[in-house]
Amino acid sequence: MQQKILQKSKKVFQPFKQFNKMIYLLLAAHFLASMARFGTIPFIAVFLHNAHGYSASEAAVIIALSPLASMLFGIPSGWMSDRIGLKKMYPVSLLIIAISLSLYGLAQSYILFCLIATLSGIGFAISNVSNKALFVTNIEEHQRTVALSWHYWVFNFGGAVGPLIAIYLVNAGESAFSLHFFASLMFFTFLGSFLLFRNSKASGDERKKQEKTESTEFAKKRLNKQPVFVLFKNKALLLMASSYFFIFFLPAQLDATIPIYLDDKFTDGIQLFGNLLILNTVLIIVGQPFISILLRKLNSTSVITIGSMAFTASPAFFLIGDTPLYWYIGIVLMTIGEMFIAPTMETLTAAIAKKGYEATYFSVVMMGGNLSFVAAPLIGGVILDYLPAPFLFIASIVTCLATGLFLLLTDMSTKKQHGRRANTPSLVIKATSQKKM
Repeated sequence: MQQKILQKSKKVFQPFKQFNKMIYLLLAAHFLASMARFGTIPFIAVFLHNAHGYSASEAAVIIALSPLASMLFGIPSGWMSDRIGLKKMYPVSLLIIAISLSLYGLAQSYILFCLIATLSGIGFAISNVSNKALFVTNIEEHQRTVALSWHYWVFNFGGAVGPLIAIYLVNAGESAFSLHFFASLMFFTFLGSFLLFRNSKASGDERKKQEKTESTEFAKKRLNKQPVFVLFKNKALLLMASSYFFIFFLPAQLDATIPIYLDDKFTDGIQLFGNLLILNTVLIIVGQPFISILLRKLNSTSVITIGSMAFTASPAFFLIGDTPLYWYIGIVLMTIGEMFIAPTMETLTAAIAKKGYEATYFSVVMMGGNLSFVAAPLIGGVILDYLPAPFLFIASIVTCLATGLFLLLTDMSTKKQHGRRANTPSLVIKATSQKKM
């Protein structure tokens, strides 16, 4: 029994051992940035209220400015990263985050807090797109899906660890120190990435990246002259951006309307909602490494189909959820669908991106998700206020189906673009033994 468990564990971590040092750095930096983001943003409101006496609405305005800045600066951040250089912009973004978190603990005026929140949002926007673009350009194409599965996992793991550290520090009466702690963490991450990028020399597989760098110089010159909106003529890019918008419709309801719905429907609705969030986080942290094994064996069409079916079934269980059991089943299905679809969506984005435009493509696609988190709660709120509640989950089912359809269309377009490669399991890591052959 123990031997079987060990064998399974080796299969899970086997692809992880094949990554180069650049990938390890980007995974570590992504983990720490996620820790900093989720370990500070929820608790900044508490700090602003307790340390500076701001009301809930005043603190909420400051908090809202960070994601708003990330959304508005999303596409420009991708364009700048491609134009100036990913290895230059990524360390700069980490430094911006470190400075903004430090300033939170030093600022005294409301206007200054608003400016700091905006600065942090810009920093996180650049960090997100440049990290993903660096990640996909430094990994072999056949490793992308599994590598992005780990990329997705470390982000969620950091999102779970960060608040735990923050809670400990806040409970100890160290709200300001928690901000400086995460700022210091990001500053050391900046130093590590800056020194590695500065001293890194191409060798082995990395030599292939030099060819890519040289081949993108012409693309970057074109990028400097062409307006960004030219990219919106790319049908595959529009399909991916639409997919990101639709897939986040249901998760956005978890942030807004579903807690209200559960509180009205069940006596202990808020407790149930908290349990659902914990279950979602635990399943991702425990399950994603094992899902990566399936991602190696299945082609992209199968992965999208399985993930879309599970994701679509989730709001169907919410729709008939007269007892908590249906909600637990629904959240399990939603998490399974998310673990299949999320890495595949990023892999497809990397596949359709033109050389020299990687960060810009990621920023356009992620804009769809950011818009969803702005529009979906508003749409859900209107449905919950003026229509029967079941329409909220019917709308979620429709958006989940649209996600699967658009992803399949993008996958088909990508396979046509890659020609003969369409006959092999696309976007999926090859077996180690096959690679050695």
